[in-house]
Amino acid sequence: MPYKKHPTCKKPDNDDQKIWRYLKFKHLPNLLANHALYFARNDKLGDKFEGSITPPELDLRKKYVKHRVDLLKPFLPELTEEGELRRHSKTTRELNKGVYVNCWHMNDHENNLMWKHYSKHHKDIVIQSTYRKLKECFANCKENIHIGKVEYRDLKTDITPPDNIFHKNLRKHINLKDEKELRAITFKFFDDAGTFLKNATEGILVSVNLDLLIDKIIISPFAESSLKEKIRSVIQRNNLTKKLKKSSYDDKPLF
Repeated sequence: MPYKKHPTCKKPDNDDQKIWRYLKFKHLPNLLANHALYFARNDKLGDKFEGSITPPELDLRKKYVKHRVDLLKPFLPELTEEGELRRHSKTTRELNKGVYVNCWHMNDHENNLMWKHYSKHHKDIVIQSTYRKLKECFANCKENIHIGKVEYRDLKTDITPPDNIFHKNLRKHINLKDEKELRAITFKFFDDAGTFLKNATEGILVSVNLDLLIDKIIISPFAESSLKEKIRSVIQRNNLTKKLKKSSYDDKPLF
């Protein structure tokens, strides 16, 4: 299925906005061999606030739960506010396990700070594309793909519309605003038999048109020479040599 527009997902101002995907070298062979992007389950991204609610949203939930319990108590005497709040919290956590994301950094130019941050975590290449090409590269995949800019909010005060899973998964802590993240999202709540997935996989592969998606592949300027040669070898074997470009930080300074 092709990319599907959703009103909650805000797009960049320019469809040709450059985007950057930083990768560990060990993931590059699988990406090229499978012609697929890896979508990680959102509770495996390393951010404890992913898909969470804010204190004001919790207050609204408490009011809703109290009203519901007061209404149903005569018919269901075992119903308690505490139990209902636990059920809502559990449901939110379980639904988060059905959300899978693929993250990109929006920037017009190569970013030295991003290189330094990702290189120290052993992320050794970056794939440069555009928002337009990211949308178009999913034309033949079987999943519904939505793409939107992440909004950086104060998670102590923010309130989003209830029961909208997009809002909570396109929202991150204000302290992370320098990430300038563009996020592709897909959902997998049920298996092929229609049963709710209680043991969801940690990630899924989504088929893409790599020739369309990839504008450039750039090796980290901070990678060791031996690693750079390994990366070049993998790229050559997959006939992508023309897309391999030198990092601007590999240039020699002039004095």
